Amino acid sequence: MRFRLSFFFGLLGFTINAQVFKVDTLQYNGNCKKFINMVFLGDGYTAAQQDSFKLHVGELQKSLFGQTPWKEYINYFNIFAVEVVSNESGAKHPNTAADCANASPLVPVSDSDNYFGSTFDYGGAHRGIYAQNQAKIASVLAANFPQYDIAVMLVNSPYYGGFAKNFATLTRDKNSGELFAHEIGHSFGGLADEYWVSSFYAAEWPNMTAETNNSLVRWNKWISSNGVGNYPFAQDPNWHKPHNSCKMQFLGKPYCSVCSEAIIEKIHELMSPIVRYSPDSLQFQADHGALYFKLDSLIRPVPNTLKTFWYLDGAVYTNDPQADHIDIYPSQLANGQHTVGVGVLDTGLLLRSANHFTKHIYTITWKMEKVRSGIKLNGAPNEISYIVFPNPTQDELTISVKMKSKENLEIVMYSLDGKRMETITEKNLKTDYFNKTINLATLAKGTYLLVINIDGKVLSEKVIKK
Repeated sequence: MRFRLSFFFGLLGFTINAQVFKVDTLQYNGNCKKFINMVFLGDGYTAAQQDSFKLHVGELQKSLFGQTPWKEYINYFNIFAVEVVSNESGAKHPNTAADCANASPLVPVSDSDNYFGSTFDYGGAHRGIYAQNQAKIASVLAANFPQYDIAVMLVNSPYYGGFAKNFATLTRDKNSGELFAHEIGHSFGGLADEYWVSSFYAAEWPNMTAETNNSLVRWNKWISSNGVGNYPFAQDPNWHKPHNSCKMQFLGKPYCSVCSEAIIEKIHELMSPIVRYSPDSLQFQADHGALYFKLDSLIRPVPNTLKTFWYLDGAVYTNDPQADHIDIYPSQLANGQHTVGVGVLDTGLLLRSANHFTKHIYTITWKMEKVRSGIKLNGAPNEISYIVFPNPTQDELTISVKMKSKENLEIVMYSLDGKRMETITEKNLKTDYFNKTINLATLAKGTYLLVINIDGKVLSEKVIKK
């Protein structure tokens, strides 16, 4: 999912025929391979309006990361803007939706020559604004910023409109900050609307369920806290929502606890807070003094809610939940094999899901051996770079790996219950790069585990099928 820019531009330049635009860095916390990358695209902004585009994006950025839970995890994000140039300003408005006459103010009919074909009246609703040329979006992202995790389409229209499908799409009207937070709740958090749309959209979502037993509902640990319940929709009491005053129903309201937690869990699925650790070399010899194990870079929420757990040979080594390093002396160790490990867990009050405490413990493990001459530490240095994109995805997943030449490669996708869903095997690769796109259209929605094995070096990545 993450990758070094120079490699990817070189790799994709031979395969993608798409226009290259200027990319602006609005917030940079660290290596794009490690952090979550939010990328804004503009539609209906001419060459002369690119400064306005960046100003509008900055306003959206400030609004989103000024509210819970985004503000607590702002350190996890890089933010970029791609200056896509349209021939004409604005959005298309064919005036074909039945409710066009009810828009206030009325939106004039237009056929702007914008880059992605963004138009009102999508899906038969006037306020539904959608970029019709989705293939063009994919090619622009691939050519300009393929390592994106979240893509946002900002349409240069002062009239209210928004939609979320593959990407959050919205206009720049006075409510755009709140509309952005709502739409990205859909596209990133996987959340449903908490106002009734139609039975067509009714399904099991993080914030929608047909379960009537409060003890079994997926948000049961929040029941009776912060206004959370299991409330039936008036239009169809077979379906329920967790709150009666959530941002996924009313703009200007905060996310309810259930929706806030769902967004945080998506953040945890995409990024480990452990960015660097030491030692990270393949072997380390320590004849005298202490072995020093450290988390060199740990990305903390604001305020910090991370706790660390250090252990030696399966036993707790320190009770300090904030320890970022430990010292181990050779005299403490018997001859033979030993294991040092550290686990990191987010224990914030915004999280209650039992799944969180089993799925999102991030660990580093070192193997070492004490012999007469000292201690030999066998690590697993990350000599291999890879990217899996887009992630989350709908139908296709591209896997690209940079490695030493003439390596054996096996890539396996598993369901969370351990079923092998897809296997790619390559023997004695004669190139430094491997790139393949696989079709996931037949897979059910959910989370899968992608395991990349390169001559015994194992890397893993969670893949989300939307």
